[in-house]
Amino acid sequence: MLGKLLKYELKSTSRLMGVLYLAVLVVAAVVGFIARGTIWQATQGNAIAVVVSGLIYALLIMALLIVTVVMILQRFYKNLLKGEGYLMHTLPVPTWMLVASKTISSLIWILLSMITLIVSVFVLVLTSVVGSGNLFALDWGSFPWGDFFKMFHESAGQIILTIVAAIIQIVRIILLVYTAMAIGAAAKRHKVFYSVLTFIIIMVIMGIIGTVTNISLIDMLSGSATVNEAAGGTVGMIFEAGDGLAGIGYSGLLAKQCITDAIYSVVFSFVTTWFLKNKLNLE
Repeated sequence: MLGKLLKYELKSTSRLMGVLYLAVLVVAAVVGFIARGTIWQATQGNAIAVVVSGLIYALLIMALLIVTVVMILQRFYKNLLKGEGYLMHTLPVPTWMLVASKTISSLIWILLSMITLIVSVFVLVLTSVVGSGNLFALDWGSFPWGDFFKMFHESAGQIILTIVAAIIQIVRIILLVYTAMAIGAAAKRHKVFYSVLTFIIIMVIMGIIGTVTNISLIDMLSGSATVNEAAGGTVGMIFEAGDGLAGIGYSGLLAKQCITDAIYSVVFSFVTTWFLKNKLNLE
């Protein structure tokens, strides 16, 4: 059933997002071709054209980012917290599945938007040099491909862990927003205000927890119970903790971040589901 919910969710939003993705890629190619004329055949007309097309490209990127965020918020709000919620909550599916479908679809659109932006940059660069002869004049065999592959092979684990950490963090942010909206929707009036207030309160609580856990980690790594007894103890703690953090390494810090965000995600998912099941106040 989760697959059907996800399919419906993606189908409902795919047309708008597909058009935006295509527009960004096409305009990126146009900017690249115009830039090629500006670089190799510098004229005032081409210069104006590349400025205008570049501005359109920048505006499209901003529109893509804004539309992605607004769509994520709007789909959750309209489908589960407003009138459409009367239908959605009567479906023969558990509430957590509704939350999961929204979260997964939001994650997919965020990742696709990021991929589209990265690809558009490559399209812009490629079209700005193709046909000029520079692309084909390059001695591709002289590039240190072996060093690149070796570096990638040696860092593959960290690269994969970085991607996983980024994905888990995105999920945590999505569920944090959903939690704030679900709690705010339980109010009888001023739902948006209480949603924003809840979001701020949760962020403050997360900040406090993060500060406390980091201090605990620093204390553990410093290995000294008396670093704060003297006036210079704090400085010593910082240097000792720095050595400890360096010992953990980048992968260890990423793993810690993954675990932390995963725990937050589970908590936010539970809270969102509970409020939708027990405290929902549909408009």
